[in-house]
Amino acid sequence: VRGAGVVWSYGELNARVNVVARWLVGRGVGAECGVGVVMGRGVDVVVMLLAVAKAGGFYVPVDPEWPVERVGWVLADAGVGLVVVGEGLSHVVGGFSGGEVFEFSRVVRESRCVELVAADGVEVRDVTDGERGSCLLPGHPLYVVYTSGSTGRPKGVVVTHASVGGY
Repeated sequence: VRGAGVVWSYGELNARVNVVARWLVGRGVGAECGVGVVMGRGVDVVVMLLAVAKAGGFYVPVDPEWPVERVGWVLADAGVGLVVVGEGLSHVVGGFSGGEVFEFSRVVRESRCVELVAADGVEVRDVTDGERGSCLLPGHPLYVVYTSGSTGRPKGVVVTHASVGGY
């Protein structure tokens, strides 16, 4: 992964993803649990999306440029219980009342991501089904993307883990 002056190998990315995934599991994210992700483009959003997948949940990508009313409606419709926002984007989810909201910087701090990944000789292994509390199945949702809503209301389209397995 390259961006914003950062270059991570697959192993370095995977370690970060595993640490954040465990933080999500500790917050109750697992099979069929939704996480709203309100972040701009960059390396942090890559970590967040993959971490949700490894935790077993599904993510709902939300464009920070959407009107606040649309953001609130989409997050409520998707039934997410947790939302992660990029730096300075908490105001975008001001109308969300369905669960907890965390800035990504807090997730990194609470998960001790930087320390654990930087620790010499520490291997941050993949999250297991035992840690998730259940098996991650190909039919479980991976993400829900919302259509433009040209008919009046946006509609969620579910993409499963099986649908992206080849990627």
